[in-house]
Amino acid sequence: MPPPVQRQLATVAQKGIPVTSVAEVQRAVTDAGVATEQARAIASDYGDAQRHALKRAIGAVALFALLALWFTRGLPGRHT
Repeated sequence: MPPPVQRQLATVAQKGIPVTSVAEVQRAVTDAGVATEQARAIASDYGDAQRHALKRAIGAVALFALLALWFTRGLPGRHT
């Protein structure tokens, strides 16, 4: 990906929200002068990367939750 396109994509990704939509990425890349088919492919790769990152984050949270349960198994029960 050419450096001007990378800069444009980074600019769009840093706008006020932590996750940029696939449509915004495609629009930014198209506005930077990339051909429509290439822009579509870049946006698709970006969407795939978002899904992959979300799956990894959910997996990490699940792992930490299981570890927390294991570490807290010895805590005393409720006292009346």
